[in-house]
Amino acid sequence: MFPDRVDEYTNRYPFEEYAERYIKRELYIHEIFSTQDRYADCFDAGMLAYMYSIHRCAAMQYDYAAAYIKKMIRIYVICAVVVYSDTKNLCQMNDFREIRLDAETSIDRF
Repeated sequence: MFPDRVDEYTNRYPFEEYAERYIKRELYIHEIFSTQDRYADCFDAGMLAYMYSIHRCAAMQYDYAAAYIKKMIRIYVICAVVVYSDTKNLCQMNDFREIRLDAETSIDRF
């Protein structure tokens, strides 16, 4: 709805400067490292939080976008951790086998 404002906010708050370090900090706080399976899910959640925040701040013309981005990244990463754990717990409780379509072991399998 507001492509010019979204571009303006994206230029004013670039991902590398405002989001990437917050995402990595949140992952470190939750002891999520790049060698773990859940790293990609949680990092993607942080990226979605950044995109949502940019669009929301552009639509509402917020002046505090940096703080909003930081807060939303924290919320999205926590949600991703919970969802990842719920999937694993659901599979264990019901004797299901967890399959990750984006895992290296699943390439050319489906």
